[in-house]
Amino acid sequence: MAHDIALFVYGSLKLGFRHAGMLGAAVRVGPALAQPYRLVRYREYPAMLAAAQGVVYGELAFVDRALLSVLDEFEGCPTLYQRHTIRLVDGTEAQAYLISDELARGYAAIPDGIWREHGWRED
Repeated sequence: MAHDIALFVYGSLKLGFRHAGMLGAAVRVGPALAQPYRLVRYREYPAMLAAAQGVVYGELAFVDRALLSVLDEFEGCPTLYQRHTIRLVDGTEAQAYLISDELARGYAAIPDGIWREHGWRED
């Protein structure tokens, strides 16, 4: 299968983080920025949502349809996260998992837009 679906990841799927292995044979391209979006800490994971302003730092990868289906299930899509097409700062259109404003309500903001997993990150 062709790895022809752009996917923006910003949390535990990033290289060096606890669930990076889920991307398996994905083609990782490197750092990417999403704007205007913001992050909240939803339980023990980050959740991205549309915002009037803000930037989220993540990575761009290319996946195939089979892996995207696995990731949908892993992310609880569409019950918890919803997969949307977003436009990255560089103009690339990519899929990304977002959470609704309603579910994000009451969870702490991650003001710098960078998810860090202390104890998991391989520096």
